[in-house]
Amino acid sequence: MPGESYIPFIQTDVPINPGNSGGPLFDLDGRVIAINSMIYSKTGGYQGLAFAIPIDIALDVTQQLLRTGKVTRGRLGVAVQEVNQALARSFGLPDADGAVITQVEPGGPGVAAGLQPGDVVRAIDGNAVADSADLLGIVAGIRPGRTADLLVWRAGRAMHVAVTVGAFDSGSASSGNPHALAR
Repeated sequence: MPGESYIPFIQTDVPINPGNSGGPLFDLDGRVIAINSMIYSKTGGYQGLAFAIPIDIALDVTQQLLRTGKVTRGRLGVAVQEVNQALARSFGLPDADGAVITQVEPGGPGVAAGLQPGDVVRAIDGNAVADSADLLGIVAGIRPGRTADLLVWRAGRAMHVAVTVGAFDSGSASSGNPHALAR
């Protein structure tokens, strides 16, 4: 789905007509938990997979727009992939948590911080990174220009890497690889 790397959409069974999204998604206690956003439908109607934007992300966007008139997202300038059990064993990791850096963009924030392909990001600012979606979501929420502390697994040991988070520019992301949106 477009934007899935930065927005952890909630899949829902709410019928959404194309062009008529945007209503609230309620939990059983009547609390708004998301904003219905899009539907993937082969028929063009409301039958299909519906997705909603989590309310905390919608509120963050609202606050940014009110405060600055624009929405900014952080980026590291890296492409990542999941850590599976085989990769975890090959890296000597105790578990399959984290995101493996597969590419570091020349001139980007990651290369300036010394990140390398093969590094496994395990935490950012003390927040555990379970998978690549966690990494992308956490980085997206960091204000560009702020320094973040990454706990990285490299060459069989954990180390801390300080990286100054860059600003995401939707024109610079590789559209072919959703996990390159950390770029």
